[in-house]
Amino acid sequence: MRTSSRCRAPRRAFSILATLGFVVFVGLLPSTARAASTETIVLFTSPPSWGPDSTACPEGLVMGSFTTPDGQVGRILSCVQSIDYRGSKSWVEHTNLTFVLPTGHIETIGDIGVSSSTDGDYLTLTVKGKGTVTGGTGHYASRVGTFSNVGTFIVGPDGVTGSVTFTITLS
Repeated sequence: MRTSSRCRAPRRAFSILATLGFVVFVGLLPSTARAASTETIVLFTSPPSWGPDSTACPEGLVMGSFTTPDGQVGRILSCVQSIDYRGSKSWVEHTNLTFVLPTGHIETIGDIGVSSSTDGDYLTLTVKGKGTVTGGTGHYASRVGTFSNVGTFIVGPDGVTGSVTFTITLS
């Protein structure tokens, strides 16, 4: 049995209204309900300590702590996979970084450039790098994004001073 064009018109109108109603409803949802929102995390590191080489970290492990602007405290682990030397005073570390925050872990891979200079008993290490977020746990599970870092450490007779700032952008 064929439906007359008069019967199809109300069905089409209802279908169009239902579709528009859904679009309007979705448009009224908070942006976090539609898609993951962008989140930026800023971390200020303390001077690091260096661990030994291992099978997992063939060029060594760099460990440190950080604070966030709102006072959260966490740890950072940099498992150095390889180093490309760029002359006697600079190099690039290819590393897997793990940021351990109270709300979960952020896993990354990146390249950290280091240049060094000396002044008497002091060694200055200037650090700048970037990388990709590869995964996470807790609040950071299934998130993707990037990180960048910049800062300076000074190694002297009284120890290590300075800080590196990491900026992690997640979506």
